[in-house]
Amino acid sequence: MEQSFKVYRLEHEHTPNKNSSQVKMGCYIHSDEVLEKMWWYEEMLKKHGNLDIYPNIWIDGFRLTDNFFCAFDSVEKLKDWFSEYLQYLTDWGFVVREYTLNETYVTGKSGRQVMFAAHTVIESKIISLECLVD
Repeated sequence: MEQSFKVYRLEHEHTPNKNSSQVKMGCYIHSDEVLEKMWWYEEMLKKHGNLDIYPNIWIDGFRLTDNFFCAFDSVEKLKDWFSEYLQYLTDWGFVVREYTLNETYVTGKSGRQVMFAAHTVIESKIISLECLVD
């Protein structure tokens, strides 16, 4: 039996990433129309600008490439990363998608986030939000 790995991303439900038909756009990518309605979004971005707590991909040791995506190796880490903004994000139509990969992912230096390659995705599904939002 082939080994598989699971990762979790907060994403737009119906908007694929321009670089991958398999991976949906993440929550840091948005349209101006969506941003106008998300009054709390700028607050979240400012908080996530604290690179000691929310390291960006370069600080975490990743290189920016078109076919690699940030995720989390557990639902708990995703919840911790987005904390009080998770409810706002899900209210605006974001979903948590579980990706099953046929190859391992790379863990960042912080241990908080991972990167995976789009071509390693063998399955994806939206998981229930009841277990995510308090």
